[in-house]
Amino acid sequence: MTDRTSVLAEALGGASLLARGFVLVFTRRRLFLLGALPPLITSVIFLALLITEIGNLDRVIPHYPAWIRVLIGIGAVGGSMLIMVLVFTAVTLAIGGPAYEKISDLVERELEPRRARLRNRWCGRCHGRSASRSACCWPRSPARSPSRCSDWSRSWGRP
Repeated sequence: MTDRTSVLAEALGGASLLARGFVLVFTRRRLFLLGALPPLITSVIFLALLITEIGNLDRVIPHYPAWIRVLIGIGAVGGSMLIMVLVFTAVTLAIGGPAYEKISDLVERELEPRRARLRNRWCGRCHGRSASRSACCWPRSPARSPSRCSDWSRSWGRP
């Protein structure tokens, strides 16, 4: 029964951290705008590329009948949009990497006291001693049970 209680306590602790993170980002408009800026830039770039492609379709396929040009145009625009959907995340992360790191650092600094309490509670349970001697078990592998936490830390080269 204590295993279920500890899992439930950890799940509720994680949910509370998530809620605090949302409150932190949405109450600080500057952080929200900083996080929304890279997708906005990527969207503007992709929209400009799509408009340019549509504008240049007549130059690429000038000598075909109108219905063939419409089919080729629909295929080209549809294919371009599919590629844009697949590449959007990668481009957004490449553009917004530094911004997302800054947001992550600010949120982590704000939420660190709660995270430290969770870490201390877990490590104290894991080894049956103070958290200062057992900090090696955080983050723990979900595949490992608390009794094997020290084995896990040795396998990853931690003290």
